[in-house]
Amino acid sequence: MDRKKNQVLSIEGMTCTNCALGVKKQLEKNGLENVEVNFVNGEARFVNPKNIDSGKIIDGITRLGYSVTNSEKVSASRFDLLSSLLLICAILTTPLFAHMFLPQVGFLHNTYWQLAFATPVYAIGAWYFGRSAFRSLQVGVPNMDVLIFIGATAAYTYSLYGTLKFGDSHEGHQFLFYETAAMIFTLVLLGNFLEKRSVKKTTNSIRQLQGLQKSSATVMRSSVWESVKITDLTVGDLVLVKSGEQIPVDGRVQKGSFSVDESMLTGESEPIHKSEGDTVFSGSILLEGNAEIEMTKAIDNTALAKIIELVQNAQRDQPKIQKLGDRVSAFFVPIVIAISLLTFAVSFRILGIGFEASMLRSIAVLVISCPCAMGLATPTAVMVGIGRAAKNGILIKGGSTLEELAKTNVVVLDKTGTLTTGAFRVNRLTSSGMSDRDLKSILLGLEQHSNHPIAKSIARLWGEDIKPYPFQDVQELKGKGIRGVDEHGDTFFVGRDQSEYDLTVLKNGSFIGGLDIEDDFKKGADTLIQWLNDQNIRTILLSGDSDKKCRRLSQRLGISEYSAAQSPEDKINKIEMLAAKNKVVMIGDGINDAPALTRADVGISMGNASDISINSADVVLLKDNDLEVVKKAFEISRHTLLTVQQNLFWAFFYNVLAIPIAAAGFLSPAIAALSMALSDVIVIGNSLRLRFKKL
Repeated sequence: MDRKKNQVLSIEGMTCTNCALGVKKQLEKNGLENVEVNFVNGEARFVNPKNIDSGKIIDGITRLGYSVTNSEKVSASRFDLLSSLLLICAILTTPLFAHMFLPQVGFLHNTYWQLAFATPVYAIGAWYFGRSAFRSLQVGVPNMDVLIFIGATAAYTYSLYGTLKFGDSHEGHQFLFYETAAMIFTLVLLGNFLEKRSVKKTTNSIRQLQGLQKSSATVMRSSVWESVKITDLTVGDLVLVKSGEQIPVDGRVQKGSFSVDESMLTGESEPIHKSEGDTVFSGSILLEGNAEIEMTKAIDNTALAKIIELVQNAQRDQPKIQKLGDRVSAFFVPIVIAISLLTFAVSFRILGIGFEASMLRSIAVLVISCPCAMGLATPTAVMVGIGRAAKNGILIKGGSTLEELAKTNVVVLDKTGTLTTGAFRVNRLTSSGMSDRDLKSILLGLEQHSNHPIAKSIARLWGEDIKPYPFQDVQELKGKGIRGVDEHGDTFFVGRDQSEYDLTVLKNGSFIGGLDIEDDFKKGADTLIQWLNDQNIRTILLSGDSDKKCRRLSQRLGISEYSAAQSPEDKINKIEMLAAKNKVVMIGDGINDAPALTRADVGISMGNASDISINSADVVLLKDNDLEVVKKAFEISRHTLLTVQQNLFWAFFYNVLAIPIAAAGFLSPAIAALSMALSDVIVIGNSLRLRFKKL
């Protein structure tokens, strides 16, 4: 096992930021490095440089009251357990709550009946919340369960004292706050239940992508088609896919002509035609016809597997803004306990409102102050934002990338393969001493012997209408052009010269023609540049091409600045200079621009998720034939950051406002518990709006 590689554990039972901080502290004490713990998706990621035994790591987490599992079934069973506990508590708490509104139902007001209803609820709550609270205190990072447990225990213990001392007498009834203890535990369980259901929706994109991975495939074995498990396939297997089925592997078409839907992978809505020799990807859907596909990549190395891994890693990544909430949560619980004690002291000693009223105010402060909403504010929004981007064929590597992208004020663009298609067209043709048609024939006769993109474009443009001029000897001069000799011994040359043309045609050293070529810009390039200009984002073209071509393209698209004839080193220096004072995004093809992509604040690759582009860029665009998707990446990042800011504002505002209200006695502990639960739901609900929000 690679000691420097990130390892991931799934952890069950974490309910707040402080739970995650406690686990992080425990893992760091064990000698692990680069520890990141996310309580929302229940994962811990770390590097194990000392090769510490996994059993010791898991044992340390278990001692904190959490469990480690890699099974979704275990997660589902814990959710079922939570549902069962909530149901039991709700049934038993209902009569305790009802006694306040049904004075005529005598047994509801009986002290011993209330004790009978409240005790099982308290036992469940003490088991569910108490273990976590105790373990968090052991590691020195008290979590929200400490507040819940102290508040409910204070109400239950005070009531039990009154019952044991005074029984079902008038004096005993003055001590009855069983409904407070029961409702605190029940309502917080309800909040946890709603929170877990909502958080599941924030990870919907991952489940949709995972749903594209088939569990079986029809494969040729011993000249017979057999259905086998995906895990039993090996590179080189021949797989049969029928109309309407998902393609289970990455491979090359050996037989068949058909159309596929790759929208879940690339965001491309139009069907794509495939035939023999074409590449297909797992997760895409064969719309009509049948296909025989040779598997070319292992199941764990397919484009879909890489996309899922990339999205999962991205959803674990924490943006800088989240660290503010984490820092506050780290010392929030001790401060709240201090405020609660101060509230009791002031209410009882100074205001003289009595022990019971003072205690209720103190409990209300404890319960309403849980910092769950602050912990949920950022990761839920990041999960939804990254998931929405993935559905549009935009792979964003992390929450920090989203934050950087949203703050961009300079966009640097490569030319060939990024803004332009690589398919050239003739912009101007000039002939001297012959017709244009004869010049085209000479050009075609020479260029048909080259694999250069310009040569291929000329062959594609004129190949059907023009007969190539016959040459007996053709030689390609790398970086210069092509030279050919005809049957008469005349020498022809086409290539770059010092003339005004992009390509010059010479016969025996004399000029016979010239042409200017232009690389068509991609769909959406003009729309993207116009949008960036409207947003007051500075646009810069950075290319190794000639000054004339860069100037021409910049003028056509409205790019404000350009630098031509740039080497890879020049590009790096330019990016570093810009990044010193700006938030810079570099958009390139992910291969020859890889160094520049890594130096920018955010690198966006236009590659088809190649290994190089994934490694060098922070954002990978699977749908690279339409640049409007870049605009969508900016918009998703901005709205995600806005949602995070809204969530954090609500979470801070809620606690700042709620604590004084509870301390002043305007909130009962039960209402405080309900309000605390609803604050989590509001934050998660605001994050879920990102899934459907019009950008």
